[in-house]
Amino acid sequence: TVVRFVHLSSCAVYGSPQRFNITEDSPPQMRGNLYADSKVAAEQVLFSAWEKHNLPVVAARASQVYGPGSPQFTVRPVQVIRAGKMVLVDGGKYLCKPVYIDNLVDGLLRCAQVDAAVGQAFNLTDDEPVPWRDFFGAYGKMLGVESFPSAPYPLAWLVALFNEAKAAAQGKTTGLNRKAVQSLRSCNSFSNQKAKEVLGWSPAVDFAEGMRRTEAWLRAGGYLE
Repeated sequence: TVVRFVHLSSCAVYGSPQRFNITEDSPPQMRGNLYADSKVAAEQVLFSAWEKHNLPVVAARASQVYGPGSPQFTVRPVQVIRAGKMVLVDGGKYLCKPVYIDNLVDGLLRCAQVDAAVGQAFNLTDDEPVPWRDFFGAYGKMLGVESFPSAPYPLAWLVALFNEAKAAAQGKTTGLNRKAVQSLRSCNSFSNQKAKEVLGWSPAVDFAEGMRRTEAWLRAGGYLE
């Protein structure tokens, strides 16, 4: 018997709307992005099982997950900065609303424990919107890098397109692709108010403390050497 099925989804299901405090009432949408579309499709299957078979499901929509063990938003940025290849889009002025890994785990546990969560979706994000320049800048400071070069969005898009074509011809992967450029240009944040009200959850670790803990983990693992 399945007591509770908690699906780790993503705020990517909302697409890239240029607005703030996006709530769970905003409908998920397919947008031709393999990762985001797979999350939308998974949620459709999930909630269909809830409606048709009364399977006790919860969808936890995480934002950009950073902290110890995070490949995409911790390890990879550090590697790119160390290689001298970090480039901001439009000065990194656009906002992200990340979630520290411990806060996410706490939210997932609440999704599994609170009865009122069944049949619902929740945005699990931290409270503070952070400009991308500050997010990556925190890693830069760990490495003694004070600033990064910047490219306007149209130029960054063209460079990413060139990188993709070159990588495809060589049978390799590319760091800067159009998906990354689009993400760095998105300016949105997701409301976590529903999770606070229904789950009784609140992100306990703020951005400054999250980065302090992340730096300790990175140093212990030799990532900053």
